[in-house]
Amino acid sequence: MKKFLLILFLALIFLLAGCSGKKASDLTDSPDTDSSDTGITEQDDSTDTLDNDPADNETPDNSETQDSEKPGTETPDTEATDTETQDNEVSDTDTLDNGPSDDNNSDSGATDNDASDPDTQNDDSADNDAPDGDTSDSDNDDIADADIPDNENQDSEASDPDTSDDDIQDNDTAGNDSDDETPDADVPATEDLADVFNLGPYEVKITDIASGTDGAPRDFRIYEPKNASGNIPVVHFQHDFLYKKDYYDGMLTHLASHGFIVVSGQSDHAKINGESSIKEAGKVVTFISWLKENIQSKVSVTADIEHFGVAGHGRGGKVTSRVTNYDEMMMLKGFFGVDPVDAQSLSDPGTVAEITTGAISKKEQCLALGGTWSLASCKNVTIDSQEECEILGGHYFNGSKCYNNRATLPSMFLGTEKGRSGSSACAPAGENSTDFYASYPSPSHHIIAAGVGHADMVDPEDLSSCGSTCSGCTGSGNTELNQKFVAYTGGLMVAFFNTTLKDKTQYEALLNDVSTHPFLTTAAEHK
Repeated sequence: MKKFLLILFLALIFLLAGCSGKKASDLTDSPDTDSSDTGITEQDDSTDTLDNDPADNETPDNSETQDSEKPGTETPDTEATDTETQDNEVSDTDTLDNGPSDDNNSDSGATDNDASDPDTQNDDSADNDAPDGDTSDSDNDDIADADIPDNENQDSEASDPDTSDDDIQDNDTAGNDSDDETPDADVPATEDLADVFNLGPYEVKITDIASGTDGAPRDFRIYEPKNASGNIPVVHFQHDFLYKKDYYDGMLTHLASHGFIVVSGQSDHAKINGESSIKEAGKVVTFISWLKENIQSKVSVTADIEHFGVAGHGRGGKVTSRVTNYDEMMMLKGFFGVDPVDAQSLSDPGTVAEITTGAISKKEQCLALGGTWSLASCKNVTIDSQEECEILGGHYFNGSKCYNNRATLPSMFLGTEKGRSGSSACAPAGENSTDFYASYPSPSHHIIAAGVGHADMVDPEDLSSCGSTCSGCTGSGNTELNQKFVAYTGGLMVAFFNTTLKDKTQYEALLNDVSTHPFLTTAAEHK
């Protein structure tokens, strides 16, 4: 019995020893001796968030988006010649992302977080990150994986050709890819407002049209900015007493070169027994009305008759002031007076005179205002409302004054120092730019140019050939100064009409600050 138990005991020992030997071999005999196989043995760790799905579904790693490796499939490395040979190659210095054993400091959870990288569209099945040992491939410039082969040291944001990449740092070549439009040719790209005093970017075509052409009521000259694009505003210019429409080529060419269609019409002024400014204004209104219907057929650019301005020199300024008073001219946007003269007579009163009780000449008007008519004069009337002003046919400004001129549009007046003084003053006190400015409402500007006279804005060759008509007025007597004043006048007109006809309000600053002007002035004011 004892012998049997001893044999049984020994047999049990051998049996246990055999089982233990099998387990030992199982632990040492790996199913696959390929050290590159990470399908089963690759484990996630807290330092590298790749392969952190329990089912090993390859949730995209923050540092390697969408590693296409599938667990346990033993997919062979398809880039045998790749110097990086994926993260599952023995030669990879990343040591297979095996958690604690991963000693690659450049490709670890601590440094290669890329947590802000929203670019999950890069197909990294070939794991195209730069070699893990490449210190140039840092997290800061590997935010947008550009799918550049690993053996090229180019994986940086600057060379990222992936323009569809939503990468936070992908600035599309430092913002150079913008939709900025080409700057308007009328305003320098550098916003140098003083460029208005130089000739503008457009070549100017001059065309003379004879009276009667297509029903034109008078001779006129057109200054057209060739090849100007968009809608081009129109400016009508009225010449001075006894002057001609073509005496101002320099000034009006300057204005047109900055993108304006300018029209200079010829009037029939006469020194003695001539037409009053009232009658002449009516003729100008007829001509401008014709221009509104026909100017487009006379130019190759697009005329914008909804942005229409008017200007005039000397008596032409007075006529133009009356033009603004017509209902047909309500489309006007601005009036520029070039040394305007508001000479008054019994048959041709001033254009901007204030209407007072002393100016009421009709009994019915006086009675309508509640006044007393006695000895051909109106008593006991105060004009202090728009209604009372309109009974007199006047126009009420700023809630305080009644004028015989509507003048409700923006205005600017340029006077001359010598034109208002001396025995040959052609713009005498009480009738010059100062008086126009005082009578016109805001917004308005007034500048007096130093050293020049009433005819110094006329072209030098015309100034010397028009005889006593021009020389009768005190002037500079200096051809060089005359030419500078022609350019200065043209520049001020450009700035003013840019503001009123093109809505470029930045030019207000230029008009308000004469210290930036290339011409000396003796006075400057605005309201």
